[in-house]
Amino acid sequence: MTKVEVKLGTKIDKAELLSTDISKLAILTATRVIKDEVEGQYEYGAMTQCPWCGHIGYTSGLDSEVYITVICGVCGQPFQA
Repeated sequence: MTKVEVKLGTKIDKAELLSTDISKLAILTATRVIKDEVEGQYEYGAMTQCPWCGHIGYTSGLDSEVYITVICGVCGQPFQA
């Protein structure tokens, strides 16, 4: 059996969400969304868990150096991953 690592998100409030650049948001989806890889970029996709509702899904656009704001595709709550 293959073991999958799941990154647990951290809750944020709506005020912090409103101060986030909307172009930097990621969405937690139930299935993997395939994107073309571009040389020199450090974004990656991983399994992520929503800290609000517990949904586990795929988040693309994660950055290895900074936390990004993610919107859960099930409950709609914001969190950082």
